[in-house]
Amino acid sequence: MNDGNYIPDRPIAFNRDFARLGIGVTGALMLSQAVYWSKRTSNADGWFYKTQADWEEETALSRYEQETARKRLKALGILEEKRQGIPCRCFYRVNTEKLISALQTSMRESSKLDCGNPADKTDGIQQSNTENTQRLQAETTESTHANAPDLTPANPPAQQPAEQGPAQPDQPQPMRNDWEPVIDQLTASLSMAMIPEPVAHALANDQELIGQFKIHHSVSYGREHTRTGWTAQLAKWLARDWQKMGRPQTAPEYAAQRGLDPTISGCPTQELHALWSAKLGDIKPVPTLSEWQRSKSASNLAQRWHEGFTTPLNSDPNQMRYHDQETGLSWWGGLFDAIRNSTTLSKDNWINLQRLGSLDTLAQVVGQVLLEAKGVRS
Repeated sequence: MNDGNYIPDRPIAFNRDFARLGIGVTGALMLSQAVYWSKRTSNADGWFYKTQADWEEETALSRYEQETARKRLKALGILEEKRQGIPCRCFYRVNTEKLISALQTSMRESSKLDCGNPADKTDGIQQSNTENTQRLQAETTESTHANAPDLTPANPPAQQPAEQGPAQPDQPQPMRNDWEPVIDQLTASLSMAMIPEPVAHALANDQELIGQFKIHHSVSYGREHTRTGWTAQLAKWLARDWQKMGRPQTAPEYAAQRGLDPTISGCPTQELHALWSAKLGDIKPVPTLSEWQRSKSASNLAQRWHEGFTTPLNSDPNQMRYHDQETGLSWWGGLFDAIRNSTTLSKDNWINLQRLGSLDTLAQVVGQVLLEAKGVRS
């Protein structure tokens, strides 16, 4: 080798579409490298560690250029940072949702600017943007779900009416932001993958993971499924996430892996609050939803919610109170109706939503309801 003529060959990936996000070439360079490391980190939440020297070694960006790029990326919410450990170290994570949204906005603006130009001058530009966006999303998310098991039920449940506008639920259609899965099918499919029922329930109600699925497929142009078809795809996606988490077997283990409140995880607190408001709001106090969700009483009620999956019915010890969110909300709605119809419980100011999460209070309420029901039958 002639050292005098040697030219180093150490290129790094650079996505030129990032430069159209208003972050400059330096910001696009740092973001390209951040996306690269996001795919290779062992952290389930996408965090990776880099020193200033690491960034400079990999990108040749000076300290000032790094700080400028980080400031622009953080202002858009695309790059997240956190400091932890002793000594304190800086960790980074790409917010894929914000990045995809910014790219889509950039694509729309580019499309508007190109509108009306001759076809021979613009042909391929929009396609290039779309392909790059799809490629980015595939690189950052789809590779982690490619080997998920096929969880499509042999006899899938009948499709439920979709409240998504004029599109028919039994017709294949692209992913939409307002799409919602068929909960019964989703939970059943997850259970078929040998995922314990409480964990399957938590997965089926994990709005962050479901949101990532919707974001990914909303930019995967050309893919169309029926509502049940999309639900089957989501089940595979969530099963793969469960495998990546180390296959947690209980709701608290799942919550710990996700960094969630172990008592709130998987509990439809908003729906329970709405049920209480609708059925008892005119005769009992209703706490503000946001304040209540942050309170200990909401955590207590969430514990009672989870226990319902393993608590036998008094009328049939072989059956649990409920087995999914729909039957769970039905049980709690029936309890709220019973409280309203009870001459004792409806007038007892001690019985309210804040105290209902107490194990003793709930047992007292259920006992009173059963006692009054027995009196009516007799």
